[in-house]
Amino acid sequence: MTTKNQILFGPPGTGKTYAIVEKTLAIVDPEGFGRLKEQHAPREEWTRLYQSHVEANRIQFCTFHQSFSYEDFVEGLRSDGKGGFEPKDGIFKQVCTTASLIDSSEETVAQVAPALDLEQRSVYKMSLGRKQEEKIFEYCLKESVITLGYGSQIDFTDCNDENDIEAKIIADDSIENFDTVNRSINMLKFDIQIGDIIIASHGNHNFRAIGVVTGDYYYNSTTPIPYAHFRKVDWLFHRAADSVIPTHELFKRNFVQIPLYPLSHEMIKVEKLPLFLGSSPSIIQNVSSNNVVLVIDEINRGNISRIFGELITLIEDDKRRGAINEIIVTLPYSQESFSIPANLHVLGTMNTADRSITLMDTALRRRFEFIELAPDPFLLPQDIEGINAQAILTKMNDRIEYLYDRDHMIGHGFFLNESLTTESLLHIMQTKVVPLLQEYFYDDFEKIAFVLGGATNDLNDSSYFLRTKSLHAQKLFPNSSRMREEKIRYEMVKYPTVEALRRVYA
Repeated sequence: MTTKNQILFGPPGTGKTYAIVEKTLAIVDPEGFGRLKEQHAPREEWTRLYQSHVEANRIQFCTFHQSFSYEDFVEGLRSDGKGGFEPKDGIFKQVCTTASLIDSSEETVAQVAPALDLEQRSVYKMSLGRKQEEKIFEYCLKESVITLGYGSQIDFTDCNDENDIEAKIIADDSIENFDTVNRSINMLKFDIQIGDIIIASHGNHNFRAIGVVTGDYYYNSTTPIPYAHFRKVDWLFHRAADSVIPTHELFKRNFVQIPLYPLSHEMIKVEKLPLFLGSSPSIIQNVSSNNVVLVIDEINRGNISRIFGELITLIEDDKRRGAINEIIVTLPYSQESFSIPANLHVLGTMNTADRSITLMDTALRRRFEFIELAPDPFLLPQDIEGINAQAILTKMNDRIEYLYDRDHMIGHGFFLNESLTTESLLHIMQTKVVPLLQEYFYDDFEKIAFVLGGATNDLNDSSYFLRTKSLHAQKLFPNSSRMREEKIRYEMVKYPTVEALRRVYA
């Protein structure tokens, strides 16, 4: 069984980033992947489908570097603009939120809605029936309403203010908890305005729907549910009746056990609201898979223990949410309970020239499946105006492996070009390959010359990429008896001929 954590590794230019497109599509959209594969679709169609999933937040991308930290990746304290600090989610926590929203085991519905300006709206938390009364929530979804159960035997339609409501409640001897009933009815009928937002809770730690109020209070005692006070809403987002979302995905604190009350804007993670309301590209796609992928480019360049922290344990398949060994941790800054969704896949890329796989963090190696992408010379043409590009790459890599190691070979991607000519080959060798070899061999030009098929000492010979010049100590330092050694200086041939390409392999 393939793990949900994979790393593509190989030398520079082996197509790791290029392969990300097909790899991620195979995970998030198996049907689309299979269709393009069967049709031998051009690259443009692959990237178009890939980009559509990026815009839908199904594929997200980040790059590790030396200064990347836990605060960037998971969560950290950032300025609140008022002289204080507040927890802010990093890329990993954000993508976990997205994955939670479209967990493959649950039904999520989100419709496109105009952007909501919270400054102009109040937000209310509302319980639509107790946990055991799912038929009430189902009715509210079906009929696009919110409902309140207090005082269902009393019709408050003709009440013009809170005094009228209070008088009707007092007149009914069967009403208990006068203050709660009075406050709740007043809030439903008078306080909540058309355009305000309703958060349908499920207990104190979860929610399952978000709606916008579209109509005034009305009374109806003839519905199939035991509640009679209603207002019309437009449900912008909801889960199926039997599934929920943890409050920490959208709110900074859990709810309290009051059926209906206003939420302060400060309690809401405003930056996450578009994920639920469809005012950014919809995260719901008509695809057979509900998987989400986080691509981490150059994963080996970051300090893994510093970036992942305690979450390095949670990314294991059997430690994910709902798994047999599920682990839930409390995050250090927000103090939220956190686990990793089962439908999140992590796909990393690793340049072995930066750091060998043998030097990778042991904890990372145990939790990821490694897939090698090696140089493939057979992707290159054998005859370019008489020059064998396959032989050039093969011979150079054989020499590099002998002189250095296989982690520092040269990838075929450096030479992939729709219109490859000897002129473009010479340009690639001079501007990409030779500088890379200088980095590999720390300017040891003798080894670089071995890789390139030698060097010339003739000023008029341009059939090599390198030229040598002897530096005679006696000529340079005629008054010194201590300096007698001869040294060789290497320099690039400015305008090498096609024969320089042939000498690499011939």
